[in-house]
Amino acid sequence: FDICVPYPPGAQICGAGIRSLCLFYTHSIAPVSRTAAANYVRLGALVAQGRDDMAVQERLLDIDAIEALAQLPEYANKRLYLIDGELIVMPPVMRVHSSLCIRIGMILGNFLEDSALGEAHTELGFYPPGDRSTLLAPDVAFVSQARLVGQPEDEFLALMPDLAIEIAAPIDTLAQLRRKASIYLDNGGSLVWIVLPAERGVEVCRAAVSGLEIEFVNQDGLLSGEDLLPGFSLELSQLFPPQAAS
Repeated sequence: FDICVPYPPGAQICGAGIRSLCLFYTHSIAPVSRTAAANYVRLGALVAQGRDDMAVQERLLDIDAIEALAQLPEYANKRLYLIDGELIVMPPVMRVHSSLCIRIGMILGNFLEDSALGEAHTELGFYPPGDRSTLLAPDVAFVSQARLVGQPEDEFLALMPDLAIEIAAPIDTLAQLRRKASIYLDNGGSLVWIVLPAERGVEVCRAAVSGLEIEFVNQDGLLSGEDLLPGFSLELSQLFPPQAAS
């Protein structure tokens, strides 16, 4: 059977991956967690039964399954995320996306270099405490030092970043990016920047009673670190230099 999760357009997981995951489990010599083992057994049972109930299959996926899938050749160079157990497979990023990610990461990292405010990261996995069915990896993130206490050195973090920065890819929709913003903010994050290369601007998202409070900052504007990063600012002209006249 085939599983296809059309979220976002161009991102999918197919049944071959699930079959490979089951085979990977039965032949792997690497230790896996008890939760992961249970997931593989249930996935294998679904394959054997020929089940095509997508909702059931999606609910089976958690961080342990992601860690196993990431070792399969089908998912080499792919970016894997989870939202409420739904697997999202994204292709490698394009040139503009990569350039913006490096530029923002360098600016933020340089600001934090001589401070004790916290750490900047790129594509580090974050999940809500107590909820292993959602795993996001913002393009750039800031986590305050106080919230890093007790967190593992080389594992996904069981928290959402103070500041999450998502750079829109050509296959992303604004609704999907705002959905991520809501997840960050509903689970402990304070601020989200959605970088929109095509619009040459950034949506600044904050939590509000009615959902998201969204402010659009254009290419002539300035982003502030607000209370999270006192003294930090980012002129968008650093990300979107003036275009040459055609």
